[in-house]
Amino acid sequence: MVRGLIVAQCFAEVAGHGHLTLPPSTRMGGSLALGGSCTNGACYWFSNNVEIPGEPTLPEAARSVTNVGPWDRSPWRAPGSAPVYGSGCGVAGGGPVAFANGGTPPRGVAQGFDGLHAPEQEPTVWQLGSAVEVAWAISANHGGGYSYRLCKKSDGVSEDCFQRTPLRFEGETSYIIDSKGTIINSFPMTKVTEGTSPSGSEWARDPVPGCNMCDDAIATCGQPLDPVPLNETGGKSSDPWDQQVNCYGACCGSASSKKSGVCPQGTEFYPSVSGHSGFGKNVPDWSIMDRVVIPDDLEEGEYLLGWRWDCEESTQVWENCADIVITDGPAPAPTPPAPTPPAPPSPAPTPSPSKQCDGFKPDFSTYACYYKGCAEYEEGSKDCKVCCEGCHLESDPNKGSFCMEAKDVVV
Repeated sequence: MVRGLIVAQCFAEVAGHGHLTLPPSTRMGGSLALGGSCTNGACYWFSNNVEIPGEPTLPEAARSVTNVGPWDRSPWRAPGSAPVYGSGCGVAGGGPVAFANGGTPPRGVAQGFDGLHAPEQEPTVWQLGSAVEVAWAISANHGGGYSYRLCKKSDGVSEDCFQRTPLRFEGETSYIIDSKGTIINSFPMTKVTEGTSPSGSEWARDPVPGCNMCDDAIATCGQPLDPVPLNETGGKSSDPWDQQVNCYGACCGSASSKKSGVCPQGTEFYPSVSGHSGFGKNVPDWSIMDRVVIPDDLEEGEYLLGWRWDCEESTQVWENCADIVITDGPAPAPTPPAPTPPAPPSPAPTPSPSKQCDGFKPDFSTYACYYKGCAEYEEGSKDCKVCCEGCHLESDPNKGSFCMEAKDVVV
């Protein structure tokens, strides 16, 4: 039995996910405005069924899963050491083949597509030696912890390149921020530097604890089975392996916290410092924000920021990237908004979809329809009413109406 293929998701029905939101994960589509929402596929970039290559090195005090279970080979047990697919920006759907409870690629993106090759976007500019704000959001919790890294594009982007420049956190405090970047909560960070890769690199524990619903997940659910790809016999949802995954998930609170996003009886570690708990599917609209320090001895130039989340109750690593320019001069001031045009005479004419969408092109790889493809909004709301050509209207009970690429558009 290959231990790297033992532990699966600790969630029921659909795998949980997370993604970079600040700076926006320009190659994946995450942003503060979306929070944990994954309607555009931003949270489907990861490495599935990967394990640490040696013995656990994480101090017990930094664990996020404390019940007895098949967690000893999970990435968080030796942060940064588990190998990943791709170049350090995550791969679509978690690897070359899909698994039940492992997630699927974003719509229109091939299984296993390397996130590095997604279209480059407008970069965020940072100054050497400055402390900058970074944040990520949870679509469904996995425990474990996370780190931020830099790789200069001209050096050749790879996981090894990211590992050469891990960033240090400024201070000992993390924050919960809303979709506009406003701080709504702060709490002491659980910082980890012992047993990390590269040696001494700084990681922070996921501040959202799971629920303590059973003391021994193996006794409750049995010894872990090997996962089976979706395209093989036994790999479908509700097959024995998937049922066991859901059982492990219930021990971590996937069922009990599903509706409320709060553990009904005790958590895996105390206190629930972020104000939130549980491994359910209650998708938050907030992000976890930290400040990291940009080393003052880096070369100026174009970089990628890499965010890496090593999970503990699953053998998964979630990664996103954002385009960055690092300069020795001050970062440019934000571009002021364009002057507000004079109000049209009453009654105001209905906006013309063709005029609203001038120059617009739908694109699966950047989810252009989701971000810029709405020609007309409902009055007094953010719900889209009319989409640009090439996009179609979709709706979600939590997120309202929005545009997505038409099914006949090809990347």
